[in-house]
Amino acid sequence: MLKVERKKMTNRIAIMQPYVFPYIGYMNLVKASDKFVFYDDVNFIKKGWINRNRVILTGEPYRFSIPLTKQSQNVLIKDTEVSGLPKFSDNFLKQLGSSYKKSPNKDAVLDYVREVLTNRHLSISEVAIGSVELFFDYVGIEKQFHYSSKEFSETRGLDKAERLIKITETLKSDEYINAIGGTALYGKEYFASKGIKLGFVKPSIMPYEHCNVSGSNFTPGLSIIDIMMNLSEKDICSQLDSFEII
Repeated sequence: MLKVERKKMTNRIAIMQPYVFPYIGYMNLVKASDKFVFYDDVNFIKKGWINRNRVILTGEPYRFSIPLTKQSQNVLIKDTEVSGLPKFSDNFLKQLGSSYKKSPNKDAVLDYVREVLTNRHLSISEVAIGSVELFFDYVGIEKQFHYSSKEFSETRGLDKAERLIKITETLKSDEYINAIGGTALYGKEYFASKGIKLGFVKPSIMPYEHCNVSGSNFTPGLSIIDIMMNLSEKDICSQLDSFEII
């Protein structure tokens, strides 16, 4: 009689600030988790990636920024308001349509971007969260999303590591995964002392051809918009699975 190998069930928790149209490494973290928490009730990070990212325009990397009423590191992400989003949306969609006119996925991706930017959002948190949730709808992958401001606000007074641990415990898990940059912030031994296994998601970004760049030059770390414009859903899913947990 053949032995059937059962897949081990996991309950990995990931917690991360919402970034707008983030790069594939952010999406790797979401994909690697079973429950993903948008860390939206922490302070806004100026000159970070919460409200900006990069695409290819006129053959070169171009950094775009969602306009905000005011940027302040003393204001929570969820309370940081967007400004002039309809005007930005119109201009940005025109730029993308022109730059990625050779993309076979252009119309579908422009619809995705349009839906993110025209949902009557008031805060950058709402825009960024929408860009992640609707991306996973686009590729047909169901994810379980949570929001720190709505479900775990009582943990706000805790130390950074303690809060991550408490949220993980509240979600009935003993495994927390962080972006690879967290290796400088959090230690596995400390988490283990609290009964939590800590892992770090290390992306392995696979080069691909840009439809709007001459030659074979590859620019890593661009917004997920660029990957969506250039790759099929099947190839996007391969990119999502291209990581290891260390």
